[in-house]
Amino acid sequence: MDTLLLVPVLTFVAIIAVGLAVMSIRSASRRRLEQRLEEQPERPPRAEPTPTDSHLILLLEVIGDAASMGRVSRSLTNKLSRAGHHSPGAAKIYLATKAILTMVGFLAGVPLAFFLPVPLMSRIMMPAVAAGALSYIPNIVVDKQRRKRVAEIRLHLPDAIDLLEICIASGMALDMAWNMVGDELGAVSPRLADEMALVSFEISLGTPRTDAMRHMADRTGIEDINSMVTVLIESDKFGTSIGEALRTFAASVRDMRRFRAEEAAEKATVKLLFPMVMFIFPTILIVLVGPAVLRLAEVMGKG
Repeated sequence: MDTLLLVPVLTFVAIIAVGLAVMSIRSASRRRLEQRLEEQPERPPRAEPTPTDSHLILLLEVIGDAASMGRVSRSLTNKLSRAGHHSPGAAKIYLATKAILTMVGFLAGVPLAFFLPVPLMSRIMMPAVAAGALSYIPNIVVDKQRRKRVAEIRLHLPDAIDLLEICIASGMALDMAWNMVGDELGAVSPRLADEMALVSFEISLGTPRTDAMRHMADRTGIEDINSMVTVLIESDKFGTSIGEALRTFAASVRDMRRFRAEEAAEKATVKLLFPMVMFIFPTILIVLVGPAVLRLAEVMGKG
């Protein structure tokens, strides 16, 4: 009789032990996850400009104002904005940098024209060529920054749309969901997070939400963001489900990202053609034909 009672008691104890083990494992896993989340690095604060930097920026703005005669084109402002330079004096600093580099190139080209053994026409053109080459450096830098910025925003935009859709589906308002997604993206994509934070800042200053979002599309110049802004504005205007619209749009953006990756992979073959023709094929030709040419030259020399 005691043996019959011992079996269910041991079974009950075993079940309790297994349950406690599973609960402890899950609790330990949760603690490790919480510890990893707490250890995530925060976004480093932006360094405040020193007095020396402030004076230098003010000087560049004065030079740029003189170089542009107080008139800065709208296209230049949009170009710098899409590269991430939103400050009011960015265009003046850009023009001042180009003017200074042009002067440096011209002054560096004058002594080279006198000392290098080149024809007279080349000596006359050398200062102008050096000035033009150095003045083009800011264009290259800004274009590189714009490409990097566009690539980062396009890479993380589908994830941002997914997070936005999840927040809205959980019952959050669009403005609150927008702020939360922008905060979460700060450690992953600072450029996209800054653009979203700028939209929230404009809304807090009284700008209508539709205008603030359109400003974001104009600043970035990315077609995917323009489409996302259009989806949000139309869903809010006609009263349709924003979550469903974002879910469908996120799928289309992921498809576009896959198509761009496939297009880049197909272009890689064409881009590899030039280095292969210039460097690889001549080496193979020398390795294959070189011994035969040397042998033929040896035979012809003996003959």
